[in-house]
Amino acid sequence: MPGNRRHIPKPMKEQLVYMSTRMRSSGIAHVTGISHRTVNRVLHLSRTTGSVVCVPYQAGRPRLLNALDASFLEGLIERTPDLYISELQFELQEACGVSVSEWTIRETLKRRGFVRKKVSHNFTLLDVME
Repeated sequence: MPGNRRHIPKPMKEQLVYMSTRMRSSGIAHVTGISHRTVNRVLHLSRTTGSVVCVPYQAGRPRLLNALDASFLEGLIERTPDLYISELQFELQEACGVSVSEWTIRETLKRRGFVRKKVSHNFTLLDVME
């Protein structure tokens, strides 16, 4: 029946596992008021994973740059917006000890909302000297 669910806190689930060392799951369900199926599900999860709560599946590889590293890059760009990605890479290596490729830095900045400006090569020497 939909709507019959209720949240069971992690300490309560851990208590179910502790109780299972002395009682059967049907007895635990009767004493706690938690359904027999839920008790069995928590005990099975504890046996198979060692934890009483499900950890959501994270698809893909973890990011190489964490939020602190990305914030460091943003700070560098705010101070000196005309840095090349290779310079960002060098500063990140020196300050944070994180060695990543230029592509990783570029994608991290793109994910954070930064865009790249195109430099036009249509200028003359007079434009530079003015």
